[in-house]
Amino acid sequence: MNINLASFRCSLLRITTKCEIEQNLLEKIKKCSNLPEDEIKNRGVTFGNVYLVNKKKHTVIGFIEEQSKKNKCYFGVLYQTGSLIKKTDEIKPISDLLSCLSELKNNYKFECQARFEYPPSKYGSKIPLPLKTEGFLLDEIRGLRGTKLKNKESVFDIIIERPDNKKIYHSIYFDHKGKFSLKLPKNILDIAIEESKKYIVKR
Repeated sequence: MNINLASFRCSLLRITTKCEIEQNLLEKIKKCSNLPEDEIKNRGVTFGNVYLVNKKKHTVIGFIEEQSKKNKCYFGVLYQTGSLIKKTDEIKPISDLLSCLSELKNNYKFECQARFEYPPSKYGSKIPLPLKTEGFLLDEIRGLRGTKLKNKESVFDIIIERPDNKKIYHSIYFDHKGKFSLKLPKNILDIAIEESKKYIVKR
């Protein structure tokens, strides 16, 4: 599944979870990856591809790593702007991995992280940074972390930064419950975009 990060000022999307995968499905995933057995043992089952959206390069890398306990696996996928893979013909696209995993019918808790970068010429922050701290230990506070709570549990964490007092950076962390599907990365990206928009204003 190729998703458009750049158009929404997103530079990174990471999704991870732990899941149980029966041996027959795991073997299907390994066969689908077309990777040598030695490489699978050393690095896990890896998928990925580089793609263009509006002439902007994006990279996605996904993997399944077997844990010590029977059928326990660790899943991760990373989307990032730019090109991080040199030889894409050696690994299969992420859509092949997600298609296999869509056979799992349970809901899983996915740990999600998204990073956004906003140029100051077009965007301003609803939480003004830097914060002046005259007479304190620091001269300026150029970043802060906030948490949105529901029933005393964290729903979203967001780090807002302006390290050089120019670009505005958002790092958003949240959990998402759902099933594996080809639409999963796009659904999670949409949630992150809507949350980031709450703290930004267009000039």
